[in-house]
Amino acid sequence: MTCITKSLMFAGALILAPIVSAQPPAATPPPAERGTDRSEIEQAQRDLAEAARKFAELSAAEADRWMREFEFRSIDLPPVRLGVILGPDRRDGLVIRSTASEGPAEKAGLKDGDLLLEMNGKSLAGATTTTLIDEFLRDAKVGDVVTVKYRRGSDTRTASVTLDERPAAMSFAFGTPDGMRTFTMPDIPDMPGIAALARLRSFGNYEFVKVNKGLGDYFNTDRGLLVVGVGDKNPLTLKEGDVILSIDGREPESATHAARILRSYAAGEEAELEIMRQRRKQTLKVTLPDR
Repeated sequence: MTCITKSLMFAGALILAPIVSAQPPAATPPPAERGTDRSEIEQAQRDLAEAARKFAELSAAEADRWMREFEFRSIDLPPVRLGVILGPDRRDGLVIRSTASEGPAEKAGLKDGDLLLEMNGKSLAGATTTTLIDEFLRDAKVGDVVTVKYRRGSDTRTASVTLDERPAAMSFAFGTPDGMRTFTMPDIPDMPGIAALARLRSFGNYEFVKVNKGLGDYFNTDRGLLVVGVGDKNPLTLKEGDVILSIDGREPESATHAARILRSYAAGEEAELEIMRQRRKQTLKVTLPDR
């Protein structure tokens, strides 16, 4: 082989080398996949179904316990107030969640977040709102002064709170396995925008309007509730055009006031309604219906 031939062969090798090196390497065969064990999947499905069944069973038992221990009752509030909303419950006393504006507690210097520790020297540890009402306010009178020991931050203080009159309201308490809770509904006033027109649906579809001077001149009275509708039920035996002057001596100031008076009677009890009928006073004896 001549030198020229050897040189040509060497040059050809150099030209082919990069072409060979530029080709991608052969793909590496993937490792053998792990075979799926069907029995493991089926067991996991059974375990999941059992856990779901157990969860549903426990949830139903807890709901049943909660409902069995649930208690709801109205509270007969005393005629006085401290002027606070309490909660949440604590073992060492009663937390003031908020104070009524210009109420007794606020006037005595108590503030939101204060912890009531004692009242008239008696500990409030473990007490509830119901305890406070029943033990300290039930027999109190407007103007009575109660001494309150409370904690604000790290300071312990005392205050003298003069009780005032409680505004009309309805209060309820409900109990759960976690303890009692109390809430108060304010009295809903008449709506002046519809000329004091209101209904007493608990006793029938009555409609009333408070007598004003113009009506009073026509019906010969300066007070009372004018009956403008009796509906399809009429347990009070009223007629359209009657004016209710009093219910057993109590003069209703509005339809809602009349409803409160009538709701104070049990079904089957009797009440006397003093009315104006055809401009003359009459007395109706009525039996209160079952509501």
